[in-house]
Amino acid sequence: MLKRTSTSLQPKRKFGGSLLSTVHNTNGTNSRATNRINHHVGCLFSNPSVGFHSTMGINSSSSSNISTTTTSSNTTTTSSKRTSNNNNIQSINIGNINLYSSTSVQEGEQTIEQELLIPNYSLFGEDVSQLDQQKDILSHLKWMAMKDKMKQDMFLIGHYGELKRHLAFTYCQLARRSVEYVCITKDTSEHDFKQRREIETGSAFYVDQAAVRAAKNGSVLILEGIEKADLNILPILNNLMENREMALESGTMLISPQRYKQLIEEEGKTPEELKLMKIEPVHEDFRIIAMGLPVPYYDGNTLDPPLRSRFNARVIDLPSMESIFSSLVNHRTNDQVLSFLSNEQKKSLFLSLIQFTQSIVHLDNMLMNSKDAVNTNSKTGSIELLPRFPIDNLKNLIEMLNDYRSIFASSVENVESLIHTLYPFELFMSREKDKSEDEKLEQNKMIEIIKEQLKECSTKIHEIISQDFSPASSSDQKQELIGNLLSQAKATHFKDIGFVLIEKHRQVLTEMMRSHLCGKDMCLIGGKGSGKSLISHAFASMVGYKAVVFPMYKEMTSKDLLQKRGTDSAGNTIWKNSVLIDSMIDGSLCILDGIDRMSTDILLSIQTLIQDRVLYLFNGNRYVSHEYYDKFLSQGFTKEELSSKGIYRIHEDFRIIAIGLNDSLKWLSLELFNLFHFHTVPKLSIEEEVDLLSSRVGADASSQNLINALIRIKNDYNNTEFNQDQRLISMRDLIRIVKRSMIFKDECILTAIERTTMTYLLPKHHLELLRKLAIKYKVSHNQNTPTDKPVHIEKTDTHIQMDDIKVPINLNANLLLVPKPYFVQTEQHAIVMKAMLKDHLIGDHSLLIGYQGVGKNKITDQFLNLLQCEREYMQLHRDITIASLTVQPSVVDGVLTYIDSPLVKAVRHGRILVLDEIDKAPLEVVSILKSLVEDGNMVLGDGRTIVTMKEYQKRKQQNDPHLHKLLPIMKGFRIIALSNPPTFPFHGNSFYDASGDIFSNHYVSNPRGDSEIKLLQSYGPDVPLLIIKKLSGAFDDLRLAVEEGVIQYPYSTRELVHIVKHLQAFPNEATLQDALANVFDFDSFDRETLEFLAKVFQKHEIPVSFNNIGE
Repeated sequence: MLKRTSTSLQPKRKFGGSLLSTVHNTNGTNSRATNRINHHVGCLFSNPSVGFHSTMGINSSSSSNISTTTTSSNTTTTSSKRTSNNNNIQSINIGNINLYSSTSVQEGEQTIEQELLIPNYSLFGEDVSQLDQQKDILSHLKWMAMKDKMKQDMFLIGHYGELKRHLAFTYCQLARRSVEYVCITKDTSEHDFKQRREIETGSAFYVDQAAVRAAKNGSVLILEGIEKADLNILPILNNLMENREMALESGTMLISPQRYKQLIEEEGKTPEELKLMKIEPVHEDFRIIAMGLPVPYYDGNTLDPPLRSRFNARVIDLPSMESIFSSLVNHRTNDQVLSFLSNEQKKSLFLSLIQFTQSIVHLDNMLMNSKDAVNTNSKTGSIELLPRFPIDNLKNLIEMLNDYRSIFASSVENVESLIHTLYPFELFMSREKDKSEDEKLEQNKMIEIIKEQLKECSTKIHEIISQDFSPASSSDQKQELIGNLLSQAKATHFKDIGFVLIEKHRQVLTEMMRSHLCGKDMCLIGGKGSGKSLISHAFASMVGYKAVVFPMYKEMTSKDLLQKRGTDSAGNTIWKNSVLIDSMIDGSLCILDGIDRMSTDILLSIQTLIQDRVLYLFNGNRYVSHEYYDKFLSQGFTKEELSSKGIYRIHEDFRIIAIGLNDSLKWLSLELFNLFHFHTVPKLSIEEEVDLLSSRVGADASSQNLINALIRIKNDYNNTEFNQDQRLISMRDLIRIVKRSMIFKDECILTAIERTTMTYLLPKHHLELLRKLAIKYKVSHNQNTPTDKPVHIEKTDTHIQMDDIKVPINLNANLLLVPKPYFVQTEQHAIVMKAMLKDHLIGDHSLLIGYQGVGKNKITDQFLNLLQCEREYMQLHRDITIASLTVQPSVVDGVLTYIDSPLVKAVRHGRILVLDEIDKAPLEVVSILKSLVEDGNMVLGDGRTIVTMKEYQKRKQQNDPHLHKLLPIMKGFRIIALSNPPTFPFHGNSFYDASGDIFSNHYVSNPRGDSEIKLLQSYGPDVPLLIIKKLSGAFDDLRLAVEEGVIQYPYSTRELVHIVKHLQAFPNEATLQDALANVFDFDSFDRETLEFLAKVFQKHEIPVSFNNIGE
């Protein structure tokens, strides 16, 4: 593990940061704002961090001045001799509004629990003096203090970003108010606000949730993401807000403190009597601070009028230029960041950054103020706004300029690249692929304007940091560290995971390391098969992290992401942590694989974790950053006490890498844009792809011509316009093809490419293109001297042999689990089984695609029978879910238990899993197989995680505390998936297009000619051979008609077998007409099809007449 102990290498995570200010006027306003900044520059640079004062305030003419009164003695609580958070502050006032006064808090009034709920981090940490330079922030805080004094609930409305949340927490810190926090998502329910039913030792009881806890204890309930709430869920708070009343599921009635006092004073009730009556008061200090985005500028639900009318609203505009400048000046003052620059140079650098960000804001204001904006969503009314440059990323930019000066002083292009990493505007603006020409033109104009501004800003920054720069006397410690780590990993760890370090991937890893050393989480974006997952694992191995893959999926909820309900062995209800929470505790690298598949608001449920390293969980526990946790310890709390109050440390090494596809970036919302440092996996050149493929397969010189040809075929095929709607050839496909050709000398390369692209199912011009490319690059059917001889299959007591491939059979198999099908071997079926045997030998998983009734199940069962492999079978369908794919919940003796699905059983016992009709399952469900097939990793519904045997042994040696949650993949586990073509008239999903490249694909066709006749004779030995031949010939013509698009229904061998079996069973009673009716009566209402059928059967001298019932 890379330990960051020295000050120079310690990643810095500053709480706070926000989005940039909005400028509503022209450059004149910018100029005036710049002059105001210049007015304050001298005092900022001469004394950037003032600290606490006995009296402190800004200009007395300001309407919002802040003052603190301090004392030299420590403030203590009587319940425990611990120092208070602001141990030298007696009172805090904004103007004439008192936020906090130690004299107003009576001894013993605040319990330890309440004290621990007071945030001791905020937008400004504990250095309240920085508020002196943040007049806009002071104004907001004063308004909040006024509303608090008036006992009113508040609604902070404004642009996306963490500023609203940080204001709420800052106010609560300054006012010494305890906090309950709820991040609202589409799956937030009534039980997340009020009470949740729990079971313990056979008894049911209710546990208060955030809103009720806040109401009883006088905390501030902070609600974030109001616009994301499902309709009609928030009105449950209406009466609590209006009358401070709420009826709870437990039978308890919360009433206002005034009414509670009246019952005691005027009606003679005692608190004990009221408690027996289940009547409790709402604390008089209870408040709600809600936060939301303006709808319809943003997507979401508008506020319900009864709810809206109960709030007092405040627009939280983006910080002013002066505030941004002050924030940059005060960033990492203790580390003397940019100490090689003079104050005047720093000022010039900061102003250049701010002016660039203001140019973006100016463009955005033009969009927002335009009534006829071309980027307005006609359905929701939302406007596609430009992303703002997050202040946290501006601070990170300054850190990187300081830490890697030699890199960015060497060229303007390096500075541009850095800004692109921290502000990837082109990535965001390329989200919508189906724009009109006007929209594309408008977008291109904006991109060019931003590029021009970025170029100007980069040039200024480069000029500043390159002044007086001497490469000979410069030493970037962190850059040297990154270089050393890459060199060490290339020699050791990268080989273990099969990672090839090409130059573009080296650059991606270098940029990821810079983000990591800034303490930031990352998002890795790239095309399908571009190596995103492998790069993530390479980063983990380079830094020394334990990488934990957490696959995302469409139906995922916030509880799946964080904590799920369950029961223990005694039947008690418990919360089970997800692998994300386990990683957060252990300090692992959690890879969120496939965030493009999940709902955006679900990912936003962890925005406090990503931005602030603070997380409030459903069970009431709170995880805080190591700095935050250490503050508690410094105040005298012990770890045991903190644990008993539900407060835990987030490991300082914990990081998140989110992985998403760039094929469609609609998932990349403005809010997500603010969470991560984004790194794009670049598209490789042909030469780089050749080098990568050669290294991945360990190819020698004899295979270079083949690899060069395959890379060029891939690029030419994928870039052809009419192929864009089809599954394209990926690097995964080529790796599989080359590996097979190196191991099996009879492998036909062109056939392998045709199987990969499934051109058998596409219009003829796709196959023609592929064969032209094969000729062009000298890849033909004779590439590896394939033979036209029938496949010879021989089975002995110990081995199965197909041609020259000999494999031992499983002599220890449970024969009850080995299928024993009735199977008539045909030439086509034997070819498919031989290809499947090759998959089995090299560890590939197989996907069999073919029309109905061609024998996919029969081939699979016979293949397993020959190898004597145990089978687990799953029939997939529309309603299958991620949970039911892995485990099936069941209640046994009152205890919720999970029964392993066939998938888990196959993993545990090393069996073959047959997934039938995989195209019928939702794509979001079966796409989760990618992590299992590619990475050997899958998270189960009961909290366990499937891992490779190698990973399991590694964790076992490390004494992993979560070893009991790991399920190793046993030797012999394979998946054989069966699917119909992704075309009409089949009703399935396009699984092949979405995930086909993780399998070795095989096309199963109907037996042709003598093979089909032989098969039919086995079912109808007494049926005249002439009839069978005529039927087979007729069906051949029908299949050809399907390929040519004349008819739609693909008549298969299964229908032919039905006809022959009918003739065999009733030779004296059934006529050929009757037997054919069993199949073709489905077409009785289709006149055109019947006419075509009649012609085909007449051609083959089959006497039959069809009645058109539809006429």
